[in-house]
This record gives sequence, C-alpha cells and structure tokens, in this order.
Amino acid sequence: MRSGFTGAKALAVLTVLAPAIIYADPILIPGAPVAGYMILGLDQTNHTFEFDVNNQTGPNSSTFPDPTFPVATTVGFNLASLTVTFADNSTLILPPSYFSLNSDGISYTGTPTSYNPSNPLKAADLVGAFALTSWTLNDSSTATVDAAFSSLVTDSSGSLQDTDFQYIQGIETPEPAAWLFIAGAGALLLIMQRRLLGEVG
Repeated sequence: MRSGFTGAKALAVLTVLAPAIIYADPILIPGAPVAGYMILGLDQTNHTFEFDVNNQTGPNSSTFPDPTFPVATTVGFNLASLTVTFADNSTLILPPSYFSLNSDGISYTGTPTSYNPSNPLKAADLVGAFALTSWTLNDSSTATVDAAFSSLVTDSSGSLQDTDFQYIQGIETPEPAAWLFIAGAGALLLIMQRRLLGEVG
C-alpha cells in the first residue's frame, strides 16, 4: 500500500466506499492505478456488438515514467458477468463464456452478438474480480486494492457508440488512518443528525 493518507485518497474513500471502480463517459479516479479498460465494437451495418476487455497490466503495462497503465504486476481479471441495457431498459446478461481469452493470456474478446437497431444499446456493466490485490507499479511503489470491480460503459448521447470505453482501476484499500477518518466522519454525521432530529422534535 502506498505510504501516506492524502486528500485524494480520502476523497476516493468517502465517495466510493465500495469496490466499484468504473464511471460513465470515461473518467479517471485520481490516484487509482489503471489496470485496463472495456471497449465496445459496434457494427451498425450488420447490427452486432462486441465488448472486449483489455488487460493493461504486466507485459501490457506502460514503461516508467509513463503513468498511463502503471501496473507492472500481471493481474488476471476473473470476469463474472456482463449486463447490457438497451434503450427500452430491457437487459441481456452475458456469462463469462461470452468472453474468450486473447493470445496475451490476460485480455478477453467478446462474442459478436446481434441487436435490434430500433432498440440500441444504452449501457453495459461488467463485474468481476482482480486475481491479485497487491500490485507493484512501474515506479516501484506498491498498491493494495479491493478485489471486486465493476466496469460501467455509457455515452452522454444516451446510446452507446462504436469505441465507447471505460477504464478499469484499482481502488486502494484504505490505510488505518483512512478508516479512522471515515469512522470520525460517520460519528460526526450521526451527532449532527441526532441534534437535527432533536430540534425538529
């Protein structure tokens, strides 16, 4: 785990407090190492879609000082399911067998799947877990992250477009100081709530 409890870590802990690590219209969480990304291939001629999961750790990581994909440790992704949501809010849940392992041994290619062009894709949510939670980064520092992740891909237009993607990041496990900070914040909120209820009563 990286030393020091920074403001960025406190913000990440308070706003996340869960293993979900992916946000809509690709957003990077400050200080959270990027392990890869999920990207959509949309064939609007043949009306098929394909989601690929690119693992950018280990041999696919960036060389220091490039911070783009900093995870030097080879970290496998254990994919659980992919839920695709369409414009009418219907969903299609795809199992791990939807994906096939790439030649690099750590990335995955999705199976081309047909869709109705009158009911386009609105979102896609991948859930899974990291095979390792202790990572060495390309600057020789280390990070200990939560195992579970969720990769949500959306588009601000309301319909997914070809090459829409989202990052997969590791949310670092809070250090003891972080847990104390969270506990203190929680206690303060509880006191304020009780005082407010007392004033209302």
